[in-house]
Amino acid sequence: MRENLSLGRQLEAVSVERPVEVLLGEGKMSVVKVYRTFMHREPDKTLTVKRPNGWPEELALLGKLTEIQGAGVKFRWPRSSGAMLLCSAAGKLYCYAPGGMLSSLAYVDSINYCCDKGEGKLEYTHSFGSPRPRLVADFTGNYARLVGGSYEIREEGIWN
Repeated sequence: MRENLSLGRQLEAVSVERPVEVLLGEGKMSVVKVYRTFMHREPDKTLTVKRPNGWPEELALLGKLTEIQGAGVKFRWPRSSGAMLLCSAAGKLYCYAPGGMLSSLAYVDSINYCCDKGEGKLEYTHSFGSPRPRLVADFTGNYARLVGGSYEIREEGIWN
């Protein structure tokens, strides 16, 4: 849990205005269901951090973001970087990656993330089907969201 609290301090240092509850455990009901379905367990902690305008007030932490690939570009992060794959109650994906390296992409081919769904920490790769989502980054390069596409968040993971 120390790692997650450290990540919260990193996020708070970013100059943004509105707080977001990143669900690491007990939180508001709208994202609890997403967390429970995806992670196969009950949440046990909530972390409140700052967020850019336009982001939902609540997000579920799905795992550590390790790679986004698309439009001939690949972004990669070590598991220790603090990069996160997040999900809204509406099932939309969001990314936080400290270091300002995110930029908008015309389309996303795949996303890699690491999480523990009860079988130990595993790395997952999701290849998006058609239509593929776009990656829309903010001006800091730390925050991005996936827009469009035809994916869903299910018990099995991200699903086309």
